[in-house]
Amino acid sequence: MNEGTRRRNGDGFSTMCLAEVYGREADSKRQKKIHRILTRACKLIGKSQSFAGGWLYAPDDAGDEGSVTITEVQALRACRNAGIAVDPKVVAKAVKYIADSQNPDGGIRYTARGGGSSRPPITAAAVAVLYNAGRYDDPMADKALKYAMRTIPISGSGHHYYSHLYLSQALYQKGGKDWDTYYKKFSTYLLRQQRADGSWMGDGVGTTYGTAIALTILQLPYARLPIYQR
Repeated sequence: MNEGTRRRNGDGFSTMCLAEVYGREADSKRQKKIHRILTRACKLIGKSQSFAGGWLYAPDDAGDEGSVTITEVQALRACRNAGIAVDPKVVAKAVKYIADSQNPDGGIRYTARGGGSSRPPITAAAVAVLYNAGRYDDPMADKALKYAMRTIPISGSGHHYYSHLYLSQALYQKGGKDWDTYYKKFSTYLLRQQRADGSWMGDGVGTTYGTAIALTILQLPYARLPIYQR
């Protein structure tokens, strides 16, 4: 992952993290400080949105791509859940961006600009974000979820942990038999992958990354964090 990708993804994940902390912070001074930071973060995310509705690696980049876009939209949803003002036009443009990135097979490609093959990890993430945006009954989301389910195996390599971070969220949000079957299989897989020291090595990136994703997935039925709740 290059430096630019880390910058915008880092901004998105850190904003989402602070939004989750905000509602649990008991110290009023610290809570006000977090509120100011989140308000500024939402404004920056909005200003950084491309003309097409996505985001790229740095605030002043003019382009866009799927993985950064997904991170930013989920950060905005977490902020809105916490009571921070979020411009609905920004979210609407992002949803349109995902729609413009969808291929006939239901999958989502790397960027809305031009063609390109569908990418299962980004497709799973797009479904989670569409649900975060309230598009639970959108045929686009249903088509993308079906693509993700048939292209992302329980065990695999590459961006495997990343894929399941979002596929698990999407299936949990949808609920029903698909979620029950998936969670039983993938939680069993994760527990078998756990190392003796309690960690997980995720996608060859490292144990901090792998452990964070594994625990995020395993806690979904317990609804510990508002951003992942139904």
